[in-house]
This record gives sequence, structure tokens and C-alpha cells, in this order.
Amino acid sequence: MENIKTPLGRFAFTADLFKPREQESGKLQYGCTILFPKTTDIGVLKKVAAEAAKEKWGDKAVELLKSGAIRSPFLDGDSKDGLNKKSGERLAGFEGCTFIRPKSGEKYPPVVVGPRKERIDDANAFYSGVWGYAIVNAYAWEHPKNGKGISFSISAVQKARDDERLGGGGGIDVDAAFDTIEDTGNMASVGASGDGAADLFS
Repeated sequence: MENIKTPLGRFAFTADLFKPREQESGKLQYGCTILFPKTTDIGVLKKVAAEAAKEKWGDKAVELLKSGAIRSPFLDGDSKDGLNKKSGERLAGFEGCTFIRPKSGEKYPPVVVGPRKERIDDANAFYSGVWGYAIVNAYAWEHPKNGKGISFSISAVQKARDDERLGGGGGIDVDAAFDTIEDTGNMASVGASGDGAADLFS
């Protein structure tokens, strides 16, 4: 399938763009989550996803998609998909959004660039919360345990603009967190307390 440039979206879990994460299968994969406000037209993504399904399963893909027999790559941030699996709380920035989770294999790290197409190698410069675009590709899959599904691969991302960080990541503002400590020569110990054809995915 052809590569597609996504509409403008907000990125989350961006650390996985720079360092592959181990999956449940044991494989290492790069990836991220891309959030699209529900007012965003993501028809181009739905179109290529439907085309990938039809290429794999033919005309029966239509009914399989409608019945839910094929896993959709489009997840609802207002549903259980948008909840933190551990705490059960809604993930920051997911409310009112549709999102996808594109991935790539450990041998194919995505290219990360800035607004002027300059390379970004620092995860702190492309943090969870930035807005931008991605180059993705839809593909169909079958798994003995997980059944049938459509997913997106990712090959490149471009940062468009900054925004508030999601999930409190990206480090600490030390100027705001600490006071200046004068050197007295005797430091006391410190303790701490305690995701036409497009409408098939509508």
C-alpha cells in the first residue's frame, strides 16, 4: 500500500520513536500514538485502511469490518481505549479524540524532523504533546490468537508546533522546582517521602 501523510495530529508516547519498546510478542518496535480531534477529517486514513482490508480479504472485508471481525486501527479516546490500563483514569489529551498507534520494526527507526525538515535526535525536542504529521502505511494482518486486523506502520514524523506536555513527561523545570542553596560547607543528608470505503470505519 502507498505511504500517506496524516492530517495534523497530536503525538503521545513519543519516546518510542527514539528507542524501540519490547512488545508482548517479545519483539522490539518503534512507534507512537497520534491523536486526532474528532472534528478532524481523517477520511484519507480510513480510505487506505479499507483498501488494505479489501486487498487482503476481498469483498467480504466490508461485512467483516462492519461486524467487528476485523480489528480497526482507529481507537476512541472517549472509550476504554483511552484509559490508563493500570489506574483506569482517562489518559491526558485523549478525551474528544480518535487515535492510531502506528509502529515499525526495530531495524526501521522512523525519521524525526522539525518544521524546517531539520533532523531531531533528541526525545526532549519531540515530546508527548507536540503537534505534527506522520508518514504511515496501512496493512492487513492475521494472527492465530488475535484474529484479523488492520494496522498502520510509520516511517517518518514532522513536528509542526509545540503544546502542553502530556502525562507530565519531558523532565523538570529546575528553576521553578528548586531554590538556590548557599554553600555552607556542611551539607545535611536529605530524605524523601513517600486509537465510499472510508465510512466502513466511521
